[in-house]
Amino acid sequence: GVYSAENNIFEAETTFRRILDIDSKSIQAHLELARILAVQGPFDDAEAMLKLAISIDPSNLNARFALFKFYLSEKKYNIAEETINKIIDDNPENADIYVVMGNFYLGQAKNDQAEEAYLKAIEIDPANLRNQIILAGFYERTGQTEKTLASYRKALEIEPDNIAIKNAIARYYLNQDDFQNAENQISLILDKR
Repeated sequence: GVYSAENNIFEAETTFRRILDIDSKSIQAHLELARILAVQGPFDDAEAMLKLAISIDPSNLNARFALFKFYLSEKKYNIAEETINKIIDDNPENADIYVVMGNFYLGQAKNDQAEEAYLKAIEIDPANLRNQIILAGFYERTGQTEKTLASYRKALEIEPDNIAIKNAIARYYLNQDDFQNAENQISLILDKR
C-alpha cells in the first residue's frame, strides 16, 4: 500500500486500543495512546487517557510526568505547575523531581523559585554532580557570577579530576575578562593530561 503518516497513526492507535482491550491496566499502552491523541486531538481525550493511566497506579512517575509534559506542550502552565507540585508533595525526597521543577520555573522566568528547587535537589543529594552543574548553569544563565563560580567549585569538590568542570571554570573566567585566572585554570587542565 501507499505509505502515509495518517495510516501509521491510525494503525498505532488501533494497536494500542487492542492492547487495552486485552489488558486494560497497561499503563504503557495508555501513555502511548495518550501521546497519539495529543498529536491528533482532541485535547480532552489525551488528558483523560493520561489521568486514567495515573489512576491505575498513582505512584507511577512516568505517567505523572507524561501528564505534566502534556500540560506544558498545551501551554497550560498553571495546571502543569499544580501537577509538578503534586508530584513533589508525594515524592519530597526525590532530587530529580526538584530539578524538573527548577527547569519548569526557569522556563517560566520564575528565577527565585527555580533556584529554590535546584537548591532543594542539592540538599537532598549533595554528592550529585549533575545537580551541582545544573545549579552552576542556572547561576551563569541568570548572571549571578559569584554563585556560578562557587557552584562550579562545589562540583569540582565532588569530582576533582572532571575536565568538563575545569573547562567551565576557565570559560567562566574568560567571560569575566579575568584572563589570568582563565590561563591558570587552563594550565591546571593541561598539567593533568
